[in-house]
Amino acid sequence: MNSRLHLIWCFCLLIFDEDGDEFTVLPLPRNPNGSSYSYHNPCHRSLWESEGKLNLCDPDEHGFRIWEFSNNTHESLWKLRRFVVLDDLISETRRETGVRVTVGNSIRSSGLNEDLQILYIHVVVCKKIVGYSFETKRVVGVWSYVDVGEDFQLRTSIGNNY
Repeated sequence: MNSRLHLIWCFCLLIFDEDGDEFTVLPLPRNPNGSSYSYHNPCHRSLWESEGKLNLCDPDEHGFRIWEFSNNTHESLWKLRRFVVLDDLISETRRETGVRVTVGNSIRSSGLNEDLQILYIHVVVCKKIVGYSFETKRVVGVWSYVDVGEDFQLRTSIGNNY
């Protein structure tokens, strides 16, 4: 992944190779229901790099799928790493924030920690970032922010109470 720029473009992965000065367009993963995309708004998908590999968080009406880009062949470009069931995530987020949330409208994936054990989620309606532990299946507040006129304040939750 050296000298490359990875972007989600429509329902594809767009890769710009700076060394070769060329673009490559590859399909995003298909979900078990057979569709080439799982959520009506591709803007809610997120890419990040962890352990030298490119990852994609793909939300849909059932939860979040975490895919790893393998770049082998078109048959196995993506490997499903994890699936977070939306109902579990919603009940845990409600326990932590006191707010009922839905994918897209009020929660969005923000990335994972370095060892891919915690999914960070932006809870838009209550202005918080929470962390969801794959191991314990618990949600813990990480950051919160409030608007104060033209300024804004950021608060950090100290501790790792997963």
